[in-house]
Amino acid sequence: MITMEGRRVDVLYLISGGARQQPRPEPAAELYDGLWFRSARGRAERDGDAWFILSARHGLLHPETRVQPYADRLEGCSAVARRAWIALATERMERMLPEAGRVVALCDRGPPPELLRWLRVRYPEVETPLAGLNIAAQVLHMARDADRFARVAPRRRFAGLA
Repeated sequence: MITMEGRRVDVLYLISGGARQQPRPEPAAELYDGLWFRSARGRAERDGDAWFILSARHGLLHPETRVQPYADRLEGCSAVARRAWIALATERMERMLPEAGRVVALCDRGPPPELLRWLRVRYPEVETPLAGLNIAAQVLHMARDADRFARVAPRRRFAGLA
């Protein structure tokens, strides 16, 4: 498991995984291939110092963690299954996430309230900029200012982490 525990970043992004996935095992950053996820990933890579993926199956994934495709979804799951997912996600966040001055949660349906409460206890500033927006507006929001960064080579954010 790749972790950034004990490190500090200014801006940490948490982004939802997606239903559209590659048909074979891939690093988590490459597994999800829908437009929404690619837009969120682009925003996180442009504007954040580190980013992680909220996964319906794994709770939390580092972008370089290799995973199998899966069909699990949080939408429509039972209250018991949702509580189990919250416990898994927060346990992994506790172990894997760095300290950060600001956390930006990009979730297409909004992060679960229990997850937001956990984040707000741990981090001084938590933003949910997509809350209340439809999917099209979310993609436009995430693409904002993207042309400013088009000519800049992407930084390798996780080089050297083991």
